[in-house]
Amino acid sequence: LNNTVKELQVTVEELEKERDFYFGKLREVEIFCQTNSESEIQNGDVIKHMSAILYANDDVEADDINTSAALEVEA
Repeated sequence: LNNTVKELQVTVEELEKERDFYFGKLREVEIFCQTNSESEIQNGDVIKHMSAILYANDDVEADDINTSAALEVEA
């Protein structure tokens, strides 16, 4: 019974971590959409920025994503 409880606790922790990871991505997309109007960004730029957010690893900070996306947009 103790082993089962421990396994379930590990599973819950993993699921919470995954939930937080994807919620963070969703929040970054929401902030991006709120801070940029349609007239400020072209469609290709939006796709590049969203891709940078969605494909970033958990190790990458939000500031790094915004910086790299801004550099891509300028190029």
